[in-house]
Amino acid sequence: MQGGGMEIIDYFGLWEHDRSCDPQRRTLEEEREFWRCYARVYDQHAGETGGSLAQIAAVTEIVEPGSSVLDVGGGTGRFAIPLAQRGCRVTVLDRSEDMLSVLESSAEEKDVEIDVVHQEWPADLGCQFDSVMAAWSLYWNLDLQASLQAMVRQTKKHLIIIDTTGSPTVWDHALAVARGGGIVASQARHLLFAGGLAQLGIPAEIRVLEEYRVIGETELEREIDAHGGSKVAAMEYLDTHAVRIRSGWRYKRTVGLIHAQGKNIPARNL
Repeated sequence: MQGGGMEIIDYFGLWEHDRSCDPQRRTLEEEREFWRCYARVYDQHAGETGGSLAQIAAVTEIVEPGSSVLDVGGGTGRFAIPLAQRGCRVTVLDRSEDMLSVLESSAEEKDVEIDVVHQEWPADLGCQFDSVMAAWSLYWNLDLQASLQAMVRQTKKHLIIIDTTGSPTVWDHALAVARGGGIVASQARHLLFAGGLAQLGIPAEIRVLEEYRVIGETELEREIDAHGGSKVAAMEYLDTHAVRIRSGWRYKRTVGLIHAQGKNIPARNL
């Protein structure tokens, strides 16, 4: 308590502490190298997969066909390509040249036009877009306030952020069983985004989406090889708590979507 009143939560401070203390946090050079190695196979694991359908559907429900969109950290085009196919004028900003290269090839193959910008975020592109979105891409930035302010300044109608709810999945539990330990708690990052917008005086809608992911035996083996543990124990847990399918195991997870409308943004001079 402060002065007899309720203590105000500093979401920006919580974000910086959470991100800087993350044991898996990579340096900028490590981050670039990671995406250089992962870019060519990204769509096989997290890009154009059935597990992303709920997210894509939610975004295309918000974003008007034919409108302008800035996709911050849009990578290989998980959202950009479906939006461009609906007539949207899409610009993708990403720090990884390799991810953008994959995007450009995919866009050409699917006969859609997407502008790409190789740059770090936050950035000022010198114009506004009907929608500005960031899906799973703000995790590396320590300064959440600057990231959100840059999104707000360049948004006309919709600001959309997608990230984890922090709820452990069957996959998380299977890995914990394999290693003989407990679940490592994950921050509910979607709530930090909503809280950060609230600190800027911007109310936002919070949605929780449900989607299904598939983990294959090859990916399980790769995880065990990298971090140790019992593959047999993990498989037994997955067999019991996930749905066994030909390509591996299917399990449910939740995703947080934050949506702020331009009409609720009180000032642009942030």
